[in-house]
Amino acid sequence: MHWWVGGIAAVLLGMLIILNMLAVNRGLTPLWQLRQQLEALRSGKRDRLLLVAPSELDELVDQLNWFMDDIDHRLQRSRESVANLSHALKPRWQQLPKYCAAIGPLMKTDGINCSAVLKILTLS
Repeated sequence: MHWWVGGIAAVLLGMLIILNMLAVNRGLTPLWQLRQQLEALRSGKRDRLLLVAPSELDELVDQLNWFMDDIDHRLQRSRESVANLSHALKPRWQQLPKYCAAIGPLMKTDGINCSAVLKILTLS
């Protein structure tokens, strides 16, 4: 075998390795973009994933966006429920010191200090 055949084979092998690396890098670019967007999502810099990707990743991106929308919807409902509960309890909470003052003499017989309860209620 001639030395130039080995040289050509080595050059072709090097070119194939470089082309293979370029193809892998190009194929993984959407995954790197997805990873960067997920990091931005986790840090609060973004609300949704917007990724131009191969069709294999479309369903994953859609599912992740659906999960985030569902979590946002549940969080909003939870906040509304807490606000409604707060508004519902406020009148009863305001009546509690009056009730405590009214039953204070009865509570002293059981060893409960009603004035301490009133102090706690007025601090909050």
